[in-house]
Amino acid sequence: MSKLSDFNVEEAAPDVFRLGTGFVGFYLIAEGGRYTLIDSGLPGYWDQLDEFLAGRGSSINDIEAQVLTHHHIDHRGNSERVREESGGPVYIHEIDKPLLDSVPPPPKAPIWKPAIFMYVAHLIRHKAMKVAPLLDVSTYVDGETLVVPGRPQVIHVPGHTMGHSCMYLKDKKALLTGDALGGMDAATGEVGPRLAPAFVNDDSEMALESLARIEALDADKMLTVHGPNFYGPIAEAVRIAREAGIQ
Repeated sequence: MSKLSDFNVEEAAPDVFRLGTGFVGFYLIAEGGRYTLIDSGLPGYWDQLDEFLAGRGSSINDIEAQVLTHHHIDHRGNSERVREESGGPVYIHEIDKPLLDSVPPPPKAPIWKPAIFMYVAHLIRHKAMKVAPLLDVSTYVDGETLVVPGRPQVIHVPGHTMGHSCMYLKDKKALLTGDALGGMDAATGEVGPRLAPAFVNDDSEMALESLARIEALDADKMLTVHGPNFYGPIAEAVRIAREAGIQ
């Protein structure tokens, strides 16, 4: 049985690959030998990304664009390095862009809870506090379909951050949820669709209300960053998360 800290690769949807670990995942969408990177993991994950692409006869140069779901450092750990090497644009919601200017201090997490302690330790081990600032960033807006491999559609789901957005791959019936929905309870480690805990949200009540923006989507793959993916109707994932509430 694999541990959350183990590196793994999963084809989470056709031509959509999840890399990283159970603690922090990130995604590559492949299309005709070109890629879109959705979030970019932690700096300590760089070798996995490089080796995965090499195994497909590709390289970092084949990453045509990066799309960030929001500004938090565990979602953009390799973004500046990829941008420098590939020359491709990096996109984020216009509300979150100003927050990329500096690395914020870590939130005051209740690390006496074992699951949170292990997560924080994992972040430190994989250099989360050494994320390079992004020097060139473009923006997207709600409802926009980005002209990048995979053609993700932006669904603005504010609350975790004010600019937080999910990426909808309509033709694959897949939703990349960022931190709007995770695959596990951050405080207990219990598996299942969950909202992010209150201590990392800008506005937890808004995060809960924003789930209405995704629950009617025609998708049966909830592709998460933290914890395992959920395969089933997005409406069911939203129902489970609402019942669990915000911790």
